[in-house]
This record gives sequence, structure tokens and C-alpha cells, in this order.
Amino acid sequence: SRRRHTISASVSWARRCVLESGCNFSSSTYYLRTLFPDYVNRPLESLPTQVWQMFYPVKYEKIFFREAKKYDLDPYLLIALARQESALNPQALSPAKAHGIMQLLFSTAKLVADQLNLQQPSSEALYHPDLNIRLGTKYLTDRLRQFKENVDAALASYNAGPHRIILWQSEGNYLEPAEFVENIPFTETRNYVKIIHRNYWVYKKLYGQKLWKKYPNNYFE
Repeated sequence: SRRRHTISASVSWARRCVLESGCNFSSSTYYLRTLFPDYVNRPLESLPTQVWQMFYPVKYEKIFFREAKKYDLDPYLLIALARQESALNPQALSPAKAHGIMQLLFSTAKLVADQLNLQQPSSEALYHPDLNIRLGTKYLTDRLRQFKENVDAALASYNAGPHRIILWQSEGNYLEPAEFVENIPFTETRNYVKIIHRNYWVYKKLYGQKLWKKYPNNYFE
């Protein structure tokens, strides 16, 4: 059909843009968003899988999967968080001076490195994906344990700080996770949690177990 031909041509153009941008996620999605500005509201069946995979790429999968296995986490939760934090850009630096893929503050990175008996990292070292993902995964794991495996509270604390989550939880008797999320007083944090949930859902739908199957059971041991 004409519509299908238009989408196919658009996908080919977008793929060229991705290649020309050196597979930089932020640059490539700029081109994709000009083609599909409403993509976040679209059902998956409305666009070809290859388009969704350009919107939701997997980078540094070996590192994510290795660290997830250490703490018995779902690797797609880590990737979903990293997509929101930095668009998977290892050189990302926020206005608050959060570094790298997992957007770690230097003070947080130093604390976690000490817990892992690692050498104190320099700011420059936090741009290395291996170290950054290692520290970020440990920090998220600690937040999950602190909040008794409550994923929403752990994600909110990653964004706003655990002290705020303790305060917010004390202010309401939330019976359902969604109730807590809807009552997060910071709009940024509330949307942050919701976006990571969507990222996670899309990643699971797109990739499922396919990526895990690339590695034998003892690959990361």
C-alpha cells in the first residue's frame, strides 16, 4: 500500500541518518522523531520492528547483562533506566554534574566504589561504560533492598534521592504501587518512573529472551 511504502522509505532514510550520526542514539532519534513525533503514544504494531529498535536500541549489553546477573536483576530494567538517564550516551553530563550512562554524581560514585572495594574513581573514569554501569547497578540494587524490592520506590529514589522517598512513603498509606507513583509530588520524578516502566515494557516486547540466548549460562561467571 502507499502508506506502507511511505513508512518503508522513511525507515530507510532514518537508517541512513543513524549510520551518518555514528550510531549516536541522541542524534539518530532526532531524525526519527521528525518522522514519528507521536511514537510514544503509538501501539507497537503501528510501526516496523526495526523502527522501534532504533528508538530503543541495546548498547553495552554484555556489561548490563553481567551486572544484572550479579544481583539477580532483570537487565532490561537497567537498560530502561539508562535510556532515560542518558540516552545510553557514555559521555553524558547533566547540569547537576551527573556522569555517564547511569548518570552518577561524583559523590555517589565514590561511596559505591568504596562499598565495592574499588579505587576511588576520577570524574573522567565515570565516562567509561564498564565502571559506570557497574557502580550504577550496585546503587540501584541498594535502593531496591532499602525499599524492600519496591521497584517504583527504588526508581524514584534513583532520581530524587532516598531521603525523599522515605518522607513521601510516610505521608500516605499506599496500597498499590500505582497509587504511590501517582502521588509522587515531583512531576519530574513521577514522569521519570512512568517513562522507565514504558521503556522496560517496550524493551521486553522487542527483544524478549533473544539477547540472553546469545550467552551460555556460565558466560558471566
